[in-house]
Amino acid sequence: MKEWKVIFDPALTNINREISIIDLHKNPHSNMINESGGYKKICDYLIMVPQQTKVLVLFCELKKTFSMKGGDQLKATIPFPDYLQSLIRVHYEQKVHFKHHFVILAHKNSLRLDKQDTRPSPVHEANYKNIRIKVILGENIPFEKMMP
Repeated sequence: MKEWKVIFDPALTNINREISIIDLHKNPHSNMINESGGYKKICDYLIMVPQQTKVLVLFCELKKTFSMKGGDQLKATIPFPDYLQSLIRVHYEQKVHFKHHFVILAHKNSLRLDKQDTRPSPVHEANYKNIRIKVILGENIPFEKMMP
């Protein structure tokens, strides 16, 4: 089984506060109800990065081979931080502003490179069902590449 290494260097990211990582992929109940009444898998991780006036929420999906199917899992996770926002508002009487950012990390690309005009960049962006997704290919990924 391949594994990813996200390299975190605080000097490069300008993050001087703690970040929170929520591991959703190991939870046996990690699914959300979709529009048709069925269940959808949600993304693997939420990484919450406090910033000056908001909290950046990185929705992260890990794939061996890149395909846009990971976009469905990212999109299905959107209600989860909204729920966290509601909990903070109710229990702490505070308003927290979240900014969503979507990332797919993949070891390799599923596109047949012999059929493409140009090779895709190891870091590129794609639109999928009204969300903008940053796609990062590779195994050792600097954390700052995941940031918007």
